[in-house]
Amino acid sequence: MSTTETPQEAGRVNYVQEVLDELAGRLPDCDTGLLEMYALLALVRGGGTTLENVHDAWAIWRNRTRPDHPARIPLIMLTPEVRELDRKYAEAIRAAAANLVLGGVPDPEPDPEPPLPDGIFGRVELPGYRQHTGWITEEPRFGQQMAVVRDWDGREIAMAALGPGCQVVVLPTPRKRPEAPKALAAGPAWDDDDDDDEPSTWSDDD
Repeated sequence: MSTTETPQEAGRVNYVQEVLDELAGRLPDCDTGLLEMYALLALVRGGGTTLENVHDAWAIWRNRTRPDHPARIPLIMLTPEVRELDRKYAEAIRAAAANLVLGGVPDPEPDPEPPLPDGIFGRVELPGYRQHTGWITEEPRFGQQMAVVRDWDGREIAMAALGPGCQVVVLPTPRKRPEAPKALAAGPAWDDDDDDDEPSTWSDDD
């Protein structure tokens, strides 16, 4: 130990190098610059790392090394086979994050927020129809490729074949689940003396 170091400084762990080494062991053929991008994901996203996160990190790294690469487009625009290539990297990042130790202390409890769904967050716009906003993936359905829209819990809320005039608008990725609407304060029941057969409730649809 150096005479200028305190015992705490001498025993500290280089947590950045620790996660880099963990990833290098799991992804031995990965470029150093790309490993650093994945290490950042392990630190900030951890077990919540998605395929979209991995692809975005790769696209930023590839923009520097080969800006004309044909796959440097949003994840939803890639074929399912190409998107699956990111899965082993996402799994390696999650595993590395799970083994990460900071200064000899286990990594804090993960954020209670569930992992973000796969796909990109955006809005599917169909001419003459309602718009659908959520997590969008491209999947084969009914013998053709379709844009499938899911909510935060992964439930399918819409699917559409994108034809002429249709578009997918990419929106900023929300990092936090929206809060449930607050219940209205209790009040007097609605009473209609003119018609005792009607329930004491009302609707905006009436």
